[in-house]
Amino acid sequence: MSALDLKLKLHFTPKGPLYYFHRFFALPSSLLVMAKFCDLPLEILLDIIERALDTSQTRHFRFCQMNNLSLVCKYLSDIMAPKIFRTYRLRLRERCETKTKAKTDRSRCFLTGTSLSTWNEVGFDARLEHLRKKANFVRELRIVDHGQPITIFELGGDGAEAQNRPAPFDSSLVPALLETLNTLSGVVSVALEGTQTFFPTTRLPEELWHWLSRLKPEKVSFEGFFAFPRSLERLPSVRSLSLFMSIEASRVLKVGPWPLLFCPGTMRLMPGTRRSSARRTSTSELEPSTD
Repeated sequence: MSALDLKLKLHFTPKGPLYYFHRFFALPSSLLVMAKFCDLPLEILLDIIERALDTSQTRHFRFCQMNNLSLVCKYLSDIMAPKIFRTYRLRLRERCETKTKAKTDRSRCFLTGTSLSTWNEVGFDARLEHLRKKANFVRELRIVDHGQPITIFELGGDGAEAQNRPAPFDSSLVPALLETLNTLSGVVSVALEGTQTFFPTTRLPEELWHWLSRLKPEKVSFEGFFAFPRSLERLPSVRSLSLFMSIEASRVLKVGPWPLLFCPGTMRLMPGTRRSSARRTSTSELEPSTD
């Protein structure tokens, strides 16, 4: 036996270094792979994510944190989607009065980069398609359409361009809008946000009210000066209804089983409040909400 053979034999004895090296790499490959963050049970993983999110910041900052986390990998994207898209804001047209950089960024469509303050059909279709893709996760839906103000140049002209522009929640938008809204099934809260001035008043299409009746949400809010359709179906599933300075509140009261409660800036219809309190509250006491 040569000196080399003797040396190798000693190394492969139970106490030799090559023996342990050989035994280590002879283990199954599944035992050699280090556990990863995504290998944790889903409940523990969600608890870690919830504790890691910065709750001291604004809601938009928290949303950005969750969105950045969802971009790490497909698995994190799948588990973060219900959290990110639970509250969905469908912005058809929205005005941002403040000229700060943050407001400027949020005044543009996150899909097309076009302005949200003016009508753009390409951006409108893109946002509807995005909502259809996330429909399974949406539980609280807010639809915003402030319309588009008439400029001073349009006032001096014949007004043809302004007339061709869709009004807030215009009936011409309803077919495409309902095609998307009908894909929603788990929504429990709906808020419709229209114009904040008496002129022009936001005329709610009758088809949207019928959609609310079919959807059966628990909470409905109308924020803006809405004119409601002549025929109103009952909304028996609604337990809380909020109206912002509506002159047609008396008609809306007749289509639900809710009692009445007045709050500053809004009129809320909720269970557990005596209806007689409405008769003692005058319309002049209602002031625009600052929320």
